[in-house]
Amino acid sequence: MKIVKLLLVSLMLIGCVNSDFDIEKAINEKIEIINQTKAYENHNHQKGLFSYYLPKDVGVKRSNKISTVLLVDHYEVFMALNVSEIMNDKLEVFSLNPANFVLVKDFTTLNNQNKSVFNTLVIEELTDSQYLVYLKANEMFLVASTPKAGIVNILEKMLIVTRTVEIDKKKVVAQFSNKEEINYQKEVIELFSESVPVEGFLKDIYESDKEDD
Repeated sequence: MKIVKLLLVSLMLIGCVNSDFDIEKAINEKIEIINQTKAYENHNHQKGLFSYYLPKDVGVKRSNKISTVLLVDHYEVFMALNVSEIMNDKLEVFSLNPANFVLVKDFTTLNNQNKSVFNTLVIEELTDSQYLVYLKANEMFLVASTPKAGIVNILEKMLIVTRTVEIDKKKVVAQFSNKEEINYQKEVIELFSESVPVEGFLKDIYESDKEDD
């Protein structure tokens, strides 16, 4: 009987810890650890227009030429190349009200060539148990829908990958005309909408892209 009571108390304590979980603090600590760790130098995934390193515990569910759906802890993470930014030679900047989100954070990491990667992280609460994690890293963006407890680990895997991305920008510019860009954008939207719920912050991006079809 005493053992049962101890187990119940332990579970209650664990629940309290989870409910008080400080997302921003945990993320800041993870980013600091990542920045203190040397980025992987090898690329074990080649996609023609860009290449990157993928950890052994991260899988690939499906992909097309400029986007991929990864599997991290059984959750889908959508990753895509932003062709428009490369064509325009200009990174997009979001104007977001932090009060509408769990967290909006700009920060830099160093890639495997010791160059800065400019990151924007947006975390949005979709429901009481589900969160949206959006990471923009230079000309790449990654999106996942995950419970609160999975946010930090998924972000860690995202950052491991983005620090190794190498884009052949000349090849991207040479290959994409406006028409081709729209065609590939359709493929990106298809994978994107299958992988993550298009709600809140993402809805405006999704609807904007659909208007170009």
